[in-house]
Amino acid sequence: MTDSQKLDYLIEKVSGIDGEITGIKGEISEIKGDISEMKGNIHDLQERMDKQENEIKYIKVFQENNLERGIKIIGEGHRDLNRKLNEALKITEDDELMHLRVNVLECDMKRVKDKLAMA
Repeated sequence: MTDSQKLDYLIEKVSGIDGEITGIKGEISEIKGDISEMKGNIHDLQERMDKQENEIKYIKVFQENNLERGIKIIGEGHRDLNRKLNEALKITEDDELMHLRVNVLECDMKRVKDKLAMA
């Protein structure tokens, strides 16, 4: 192989390597663009997460201030209703006992009248 052929061969190889380097540079540019896009997406996600955290804090405060107090009020009202129901049932039980006593007395009176009528 002559010097000229060797030189042509080396130039051809260097040109091939230059082409490959250019291709790699293009791929690296694409990767950089993808990374830049991912950074933007991550930033958007971070902002959304911050908004969600603020909303969760608001919901917790609302729950603590309003819902829990309302549930306590409802519970107290339920306890009062239960007590009133127990009182009403107690009165009903007393009324039933009175009705039973009156029935017994009526039966006793009827027996007494029947015995007096027979005598």
